[in-house]
This record gives sequence, C-alpha cells and structure tokens, in this order.
Amino acid sequence: MYYDELLADFLFHQARFSDLDSNGDGRVDGSDDNISIGPASFMGESRPSLVIEDVADIPGMVTGFGHITLFGVTSLQPQDVTG
Repeated sequence: MYYDELLADFLFHQARFSDLDSNGDGRVDGSDDNISIGPASFMGESRPSLVIEDVADIPGMVTGFGHITLFGVTSLQPQDVTG
C-alpha cells in the first residue's frame, strides 16, 4: 500500500498556490510566469480569461499537459483555491 500512495502522489500532484504565484504578490494573474489573460469563448460567449500555460513547466506538475483556461476569471487569490 505504501508504494501505491507514493505512485498516486507522483501522478496526481496538486500544485500549491505558491507554485502559480511566481512573483509572490498574493495573486495569480497575467504578471506571473506561465500565466496570461486572453479571450476565451464558451457557449457563444467571449470573456477575458486566465490561462495557465505550459503546465508541465510549473514545479511539481506532471509533464504531458498543455494549458488550463479559467473562463471569465482574470485572477486568483489564495482563498479561491482549496487544498
């Protein structure tokens, strides 16, 4: 069981807020590394949205992922993220 837990931790590592907040200002937004704000469309609606780019370049994340778009969200603060 111990090895199963180690494998699960490796495969499903959760990035901490501080992993995304590269400039340490307490917010995840377009001023952080690997983060941008860009237009995104969903169900015919377009909004500025937070894009976490090159997820594999974020410390602790498993390689093989591209990017994550949070539709209509332009910044995150620690209280927005659980964990």
